Amino acid sequence: MVNKPLPKHYTLIFMHIPKTAGITATSIIERHYKKEESYSTSMSKFNPDGSLDGFDDLPAEHKARLKLLFGHLGFGIHKKLAQPATYIAILRDPIERVISNYYYDCRETRGPLYNLLKSGEMDLISYVERHASWEMDNLQTRMISGNWHKRGFGPCTEEMLETAKKNLCEHFAVVGITERFDETYLLLKRKFGWPHVFYLSRNVTKNRPPRENIPEADLAVIRKYNQFDIRLYQFTQERFEDQIKQQGISFDIELKLFRFVQTLNKPYLIMRDHAIRFILQIRRFSIRVFVRNLWQQIHQSNND
Repeated sequence: MVNKPLPKHYTLIFMHIPKTAGITATSIIERHYKKEESYSTSMSKFNPDGSLDGFDDLPAEHKARLKLLFGHLGFGIHKKLAQPATYIAILRDPIERVISNYYYDCRETRGPLYNLLKSGEMDLISYVERHASWEMDNLQTRMISGNWHKRGFGPCTEEMLETAKKNLCEHFAVVGITERFDETYLLLKRKFGWPHVFYLSRNVTKNRPPRENIPEADLAVIRKYNQFDIRLYQFTQERFEDQIKQQGISFDIELKLFRFVQTLNKPYLIMRDHAIRFILQIRRFSIRVFVRNLWQQIHQSNND
């Protein structure tokens, strides 16, 4: 954790690395910021068209008002801001991240590879090797080192790993771990003075086999293309443990209390989530019916 105090006025940049519980984290983080002071480079309620190009086109005065910038973005975007900024990110075991990404794409019917994956023409090994130029090749190291323009370029190197470590130490207020999400959330809450919120895990890849059921040959290929991510993850785990130790005994007490109350709240959270989805479905259906009826009336009027 960065020891120096945060500036009074700064922009928080959440680097959302794909398949690291980023959507769950986003659902928590965005509750603490207003729409007009936030920008997402991914599609969200804050920015339906989300893109880096859209961010680049924002007027300087708009960028100066931003308190939250988040989405799939690489290190270095803070240089486009006039005000101070600090980063946060969540890293995941690289092998687990790749497996999750593969099985997510296997069920994502709108994805460009869905038909190949469904037909069996592309297995896990060929999937990793096909994407080895970017998303399956040390993606976490690439994003944190800043080599992610157009999904990264060139081979990942020892120098990029060292740059990523340096960036984590100097520019990130909190670096969390997917596998320890509760602790990550509490570190964020303490660092930024957020009130307690309770959450449900979002966008979880379903029906994926555990790592123990993946053939060793497949795991060896994943390790081959993610050797720097594996080392960066180990480095992050060590720093994460240090962050926890710095919090003192009160952190462990707060964590146990949070998990207890979170368990009590889970049925309510699930019920609320289903209710919101149901209301949204009704609204979408009503809009479709309205447009259809309006079109029929116009068409009938023209015929008359």
